[in-house]
Amino acid sequence: VTEKNVRTAMEQNRYLEFRGMEKFIPGSVALYIRERNARANVQVMGITYLLDESGMVLDAPSNGLDSTLPIVTGMQSRNVMVGKTLVSGNENQMDAYRLLMEELLAQGYLYDIAELKVSDPENLYLLTRDGYTVHLGDGEELRAKIGTMRAVVMKLREMGHKGGVIDASVPAVATYT
Repeated sequence: VTEKNVRTAMEQNRYLEFRGMEKFIPGSVALYIRERNARANVQVMGITYLLDESGMVLDAPSNGLDSTLPIVTGMQSRNVMVGKTLVSGNENQMDAYRLLMEELLAQGYLYDIAELKVSDPENLYLLTRDGYTVHLGDGEELRAKIGTMRAVVMKLREMGHKGGVIDASVPAVATYT
């Protein structure tokens, strides 16, 4: 059993990510894998695809968008193939997507987001499910920016506001209109 053979076999299943292998003598092997889960929708030329947080294209469901997942807009996609990582004409868009996904998942806020707009990685936008448009600016300090957004949205909800624009492009500072 070689790591190369195991990796090749694991990569046949797009829902599994091979993380490593450890051999124990005599006769035992530990495989480290991660199950990939659909985290976002993206539409390319009218076809909906499901992506994991790294940009792996998991499926092209015939029933269209998964309404429980956010949709990624503005991605300059090309070479979309199920079982392969999405290729963008602008690699900075994929980097921004991955950073946003990582932070939204870490803060448990991904499923409160309806849309991630990544057309300009220097001007990232989110749309929450309850109608707030959030300007995050560039991909720097996303932990603080998303934390600020979460706090502001929570306060606005408490105050009975619905929808509006939040500028959270400066960490720990936000404006609402």
